[in-house]
Amino acid sequence: MGRDLLAKMGAEITFAPNGSAQLRLSEETSPMILSLAVQREEEWRLYTPQSKVSPLEPELEKEFPLVWAEGNPPGLAKDHASVLIDLKPGAQPVKICQYLNSERSTPRNPGPLRPAASPGTNDYCPVQDLRAVNEAVITLHSALPNPYTLLGLIPSEAEWFTCLDLKDAFFCLILAPSSQPLFAFEWENPTTRAKAQFTWTRLPQGFKNSLTLFSGAIESDLSSQHRTLDDLLLGSSTGAQCWEGTRALVRLLTETGYRVSKKKAQICQKEVKYLGFRITQGKRRLGTERKQAVCAIPGPSTRRQIWEFLGAAGFCQIWIPGFSDLAKPLYEALKGEEKAPINWGPEQEKAFITIKAKLTEALGLPDVMRYFNLFVHENSQVALGVLTQEFGPWQRPVAYLSRQIDPVASGWPPCLRPL
Repeated sequence: MGRDLLAKMGAEITFAPNGSAQLRLSEETSPMILSLAVQREEEWRLYTPQSKVSPLEPELEKEFPLVWAEGNPPGLAKDHASVLIDLKPGAQPVKICQYLNSERSTPRNPGPLRPAASPGTNDYCPVQDLRAVNEAVITLHSALPNPYTLLGLIPSEAEWFTCLDLKDAFFCLILAPSSQPLFAFEWENPTTRAKAQFTWTRLPQGFKNSLTLFSGAIESDLSSQHRTLDDLLLGSSTGAQCWEGTRALVRLLTETGYRVSKKKAQICQKEVKYLGFRITQGKRRLGTERKQAVCAIPGPSTRRQIWEFLGAAGFCQIWIPGFSDLAKPLYEALKGEEKAPINWGPEQEKAFITIKAKLTEALGLPDVMRYFNLFVHENSQVALGVLTQEFGPWQRPVAYLSRQIDPVASGWPPCLRPL
């Protein structure tokens, strides 16, 4: 109850030394009936029994001590052979001089690094420059999961969630010995100036095929889980089911050789952070950090800064009704030569401020087993749409859509242009 209601009731709250509290009503207070008002679409929650989940992290730590990244060596995917890197026809190992880097001391426990001797003559010095390595290596077809597709697979009845982050995930895959020299680099001790060579024994970060290779490995090991690279999400309708599913998932990760970050683990919670989104039952909303990142961008003064803002805001465009229409003045400001002054006027400033203010609080999670309704409209050569699903008697938005109409479609009748 609020203070104003307690004052009208003549209520008096007394706290005892033992911590208990007692509520007394004035004798002059006439009998009254208190009612609880909630939104109609949320009324069903009053009749849902609440599940209780005790602190579970210590139990998991005790039962599965080897799965946690903290205090354990890097993981090793036990069911996967070493990775062989294929070069493009005619490609040769790269040789590039080491660019300036920050001073570092030799790690006492190099982990996935081992000392490497330069093959051939002494004038050949392979270094850590993965951009050149990426250029010489055959590109594998990427089949990475779409984050928005994964969010659509979350059951609408899921109320309890567990989110796990795999630590140093790429290091779980071993590089074939014949491929390890491709990643060799020279390191110089900043104190003694002694030089040594190292190379990766595990799949390194920055290699263009690391994402694809690891995605295939984790797909075969955890095909039944909602996952995008190193982020795993499990959802259940009750706390007990979530706990049992979490134990089974952690047991599977232990058996397959992966490591989980203890600091980032979210165990059996009603709200979790997943891929920058806040996930609750039937809803998803932008995380505070992601919204703050967009809202904190200062007014741009160069074309590059405009592109950076459009890129950051464009990732959130399904939360911004009519994004393409709002962003038209910003795209107009990009016209002209790269180094020429930008045309930043009142329209651009208004669009810049409006896009920040339009970041909505929450959207419903789509249920792929139910029908969708698409409401469309066309305004100033921009197709606008709202994708909804029925939620009781209401249409609940699950995405805001917008797109610039191409020259061919712009000649269609008005009733067809939004489609």
